[in-house]
Amino acid sequence: MHKGWSKNELTDIIGGKWIVEPTDDWHCWNLAVSSSGCVGQGNLFVAIDKNRWLQGTGNMGVYAEWTDTHTNLPNYQHKIVGAIVERHIKGLDPSIPQLLVENSYDVIKKLGLAARDAYSGKIIAITGTSGKSSTKMMVEHLLKGKGTVESTHGNHNSRTGVALTLGKCVTQPDFIVIEVAISALWMRSGGICKLARPHVAVVTEIALGQTGGNVKTVRETARMKARIAQGIQPGGIAVLNRDMPEFDLAKSEVIAYGANVISYGFHEDADFRVVEWRPVDDGSWVRAVIGDQHIRYHLPALGRGMVSNSLAALAAVHALGIDPAEAADRLQTIHLKESVLEPLSAELPKGGTAYILDDSYNATVASMLAAFEVFKVNAAQHKGKKICILGRLVNLGDSAGAIHKKLARPLIDTGADLVFLYGDEMRYLVEELPEKMVAGFYTDIKTCARDAASILEPDDYVLLKGSRRANDFGQIRSSLLSAIQRQHELPPFTPGKRGLLSNSRYGLQAVDAESGETLLSAGNTHIQVNRGLGSLLLLALLLENIARGKMKLNEYVTINSSSAREAKASAAIGFEEGEQVSLYTLLSLLVCRNSPDVALALAETMSDKTSEA
Repeated sequence: MHKGWSKNELTDIIGGKWIVEPTDDWHCWNLAVSSSGCVGQGNLFVAIDKNRWLQGTGNMGVYAEWTDTHTNLPNYQHKIVGAIVERHIKGLDPSIPQLLVENSYDVIKKLGLAARDAYSGKIIAITGTSGKSSTKMMVEHLLKGKGTVESTHGNHNSRTGVALTLGKCVTQPDFIVIEVAISALWMRSGGICKLARPHVAVVTEIALGQTGGNVKTVRETARMKARIAQGIQPGGIAVLNRDMPEFDLAKSEVIAYGANVISYGFHEDADFRVVEWRPVDDGSWVRAVIGDQHIRYHLPALGRGMVSNSLAALAAVHALGIDPAEAADRLQTIHLKESVLEPLSAELPKGGTAYILDDSYNATVASMLAAFEVFKVNAAQHKGKKICILGRLVNLGDSAGAIHKKLARPLIDTGADLVFLYGDEMRYLVEELPEKMVAGFYTDIKTCARDAASILEPDDYVLLKGSRRANDFGQIRSSLLSAIQRQHELPPFTPGKRGLLSNSRYGLQAVDAESGETLLSAGNTHIQVNRGLGSLLLLALLLENIARGKMKLNEYVTINSSSAREAKASAAIGFEEGEQVSLYTLLSLLVCRNSPDVALALAETMSDKTSEA
């Protein structure tokens, strides 16, 4: 393996001035912009302030949150061998080199480009409205049997993430597998793959997912996804899902970029075709035709979508000259990410077992529908209730209402008995479902998990699916499992269409401040609650901090010991010490519940000392 960049090679590429100069034998080989990106050794951290980050990424909305990493880098300095900075970080260990540059964000692209220019291996780029992460993991797993492999870390698939991954080219692995989001392809200047220059480009699915720019239809999505083949190397191959909408458009676009095309899927005209697949307890058995070869393999993953992704992976390695029949044998040893169609079981305190299909890693419309399909098939094997706990889909813009409403029919067709819905956008779906089907609508994930856990009985089957970004849905798995362990302590819950507002203790009313007209009324609007001046002042201060940008709704608050002690109060939510809760959730609970543990947690967040809070 190549040793990476030396101190002189680094300054030759990006310029700058060493504030703290490294030794002559110093090297770095992994670019990182966050603590989670510091993986293994050789991490060169690129510190970026908020304005620079927003200018460089173009991020808006839920993606616009960023904290100046110059300020918090000392907290994880043990993970790095050096830092690119725009100002001297005095809190760093004096032995850690610091290179001062004018624009730290631009460094990422410069180093990614330099590494790519010198790279002699093969690059596989993968995009798709759904399935790209799983396909990336499968391709990476198959290639590890043939050489050294580097790949996208986590879901760092934005234009920034792709450039960071290209930086891994500096170590000269045999293969680089890059996951690419549509936001890295729709820029006016052209997609990021003009920089990546892949040898193989894969499109796993086309559906309306993240919207932005000129992408507001499936056809526009197909055109942008086809940009995965921009910059494709001479003789390069595009691997396309034959079953996806707008296949013909995507095919014509990638050909125009210079790619040859291999198709895969269940379609009778697919080059790599699934002939038969059979779901079993531990995954699927698949029989496929690849050219003139008939292959059969076991895939330890659930659902038709995963079967399709496995064929995409086999087609991708075939495009690199690897025998797919031989590669298929390696699929049976793959382990996908936690919370990706992951089957779980939970022992109930009163006896018996409830079964959970955890697909809460992320969600798009396409992956939501795929999860429904797997849920329908698997739930039919259980005698208990069929329950879905669903979180909102994000980044849908003006289409959010219509898209969430369209989930109703596929959801009803699963045969689900009860549905727990979490997140603002899910209110659109509530109105489209039969009243007896909706267990509740929630803005607090803890309450949602607690209510769902309280009604679980032996052989119930539960689906977890939703977007994690800018909300607490990523905590649904741990919250549900924790609540199940305390099932015998949970208050009784009666499912009802309006969730918390179906309870006689709650009401909601919105009034036009000028005309006095009632705009919205739900639940028991005659209920009166005595609320002290302190909580109202706290609410006013919190809203003021949010308005001034001092606090963000999607930032997380860590519950400390004093707040946790308040959990014993009758009106408390019951947060545990060390638990992380979004500010959005705490604000909602302060308004709706006036819980003492919530109030103290917020007060301590806005104060330096517990006594001041």
